[in-house]
Amino acid sequence: MPEEKKKDTAPEKEVPVPPSPAKKSSNQSTPRGKLTTAKVTLLDGSVLDVPIDRKAKGEDLFDSVCEHLNLLEKDYFSLTYATDQDPRSWLELDKRISKFVKSEPWTFNFEVKFYPPDPAGLKEDITRYQLCLQVRNDILSGK
Repeated sequence: MPEEKKKDTAPEKEVPVPPSPAKKSSNQSTPRGKLTTAKVTLLDGSVLDVPIDRKAKGEDLFDSVCEHLNLLEKDYFSLTYATDQDPRSWLELDKRISKFVKSEPWTFNFEVKFYPPDPAGLKEDITRYQLCLQVRNDILSGK
């Protein structure tokens, strides 16, 4: 398994993502200075830089990540962040991100939140692939 060791020691790739258009807001342009960067570590180890409004809700960031991954079956996944009390807290998607993360850049991990009872019943190959990446990461980290 030398390939896996090579992949794990490779530097993280940063993938910039253009800001997603505001869905619920009638104001389409965001004034300069109101944006921050969210760094999301994906299951393949790459880091996705997402420019996002400081007043955005967790759902906005999560939707941007899922859109980047072309992930339609989102129910099994979510974002985690680290706090002093808990190294793995789940981001509440219906609340503002700024309530949970104070330091910038905002740092998150894209992870599986729920495992499906029958992975063969999933519709999308990309969903199965992301689930396999999570299982692989859990095995390598000893979870």
